[in-house]
Amino acid sequence: MTMGCKSYDDAYYKNSYYAKIGGVPTEEFNSLEKEYLVNYIQFRLYVDPETYDSYYQDLVNFHQDQNTDNQEAL
Repeated sequence: MTMGCKSYDDAYYKNSYYAKIGGVPTEEFNSLEKEYLVNYIQFRLYVDPETYDSYYQDLVNFHQDQNTDNQEAL
């Protein structure tokens, strides 16, 4: 998510901030970011609209399922 912010926004926070709110040391955050960029997405940050829509719909469905589960638990 942080790489998305960095690639699309002109203003973003330093990695030390993201690391702090994520509860990890800055060095570990930097290492994880580098590993993700190099080994998983090969520095390709663009997401085509179809993939974005698919992931978005998955998140919406997950959220709705969680709300349904929580309602049933009451």
